[in-house]
Formats: sequence, C-alpha cells, structure tokens
Amino acid sequence: MRKNESRYVEFEIGVRRVKRETKKGVLLVLEPDGIEEWFPKSQVRGDWDLDDEDITLTIPKWLADEKKIEPF
Repeated sequence: MRKNESRYVEFEIGVRRVKRETKKGVLLVLEPDGIEEWFPKSQVRGDWDLDDEDITLTIPKWLADEKKIEPF
C-alpha cells in the first residue's frame, strides 16, 4: 500500500441527528458525545433526510482525521 492510500479509506460514523442542511453541506450531531460538525455533502456517503436520528454515515478517513472524529 502506498503511503497516501490510507487517506482514501472510508469508515462509518454514528449520527444522532441530521440538524441542518445547505446546498453544499450538512450539520451532523455525532455519537457518542453530541458534538456538532459540518461536513461537505460531497464527502458524506449514505442516505439521510433532515431531522433523521440514529443513523450511520460514511466519510473518508482523511476527513475524520482532520476533524479528530473516531470511527463508529
């Protein structure tokens, strides 16, 4: 594996609630601590609707590392 390949690995995050959504971003309330984080929609995989609760979404590892988010 090349050095940067791990940056493109995706993993799941637990989402308590989808709080807000804009044209380009989504505000998620994360498990387990209820921390709110904005994510670019282009980097979030999975299906969601505004006000969805207790769902699992997938983001790239590089984004989780940047935001210091632990995998679900």
